[in-house]
Amino acid sequence: MMSEDRELSAMGRVLEVMEPLEGEARKRVLVWLTQKLGIELSLPQHDRQPVAVQPQSLSKSFDLSTDTIANILEASSGADLIIAAAAQLHFVQAKQRFTRREITAEMRTAPGHFKEAFLNNLSTYLKSLTKADRLRLVAADTFALSNKERQSLQEKLVNAA
Repeated sequence: MMSEDRELSAMGRVLEVMEPLEGEARKRVLVWLTQKLGIELSLPQHDRQPVAVQPQSLSKSFDLSTDTIANILEASSGADLIIAAAAQLHFVQAKQRFTRREITAEMRTAPGHFKEAFLNNLSTYLKSLTKADRLRLVAADTFALSNKERQSLQEKLVNAA
């Protein structure tokens, strides 16, 4: 297993354990962990805002359906609709990670874009989106938007609002 794969696997496990905790509990665990491991965090100025704040702030700004997001993104393929569904789950529903089943359910809520044939090719689409670093596989059949994809989508959605 490559070092990067081990890191992603560890990140997925940490996220899985931390996600159910509330904000203050998360902070206490992270402080304890950095002290325990002797890690000093010095983030660049632009990285100091926690990632978890971004989806919540967008979800309060607007309530976009997957169909609307697909229109904004000019979705024309199954892969595009998966990204629109992932954006809705992340930015509107404030989910950091989502299952294949959640993606599929969200795709179905976009009648203007959804085709049943997309489900036949879902594994292929997910694999290509993961390979292109638009989605990250964080656990078995569980995905998250990559950092670069999240930033790109956030910019497009904010500009369209």
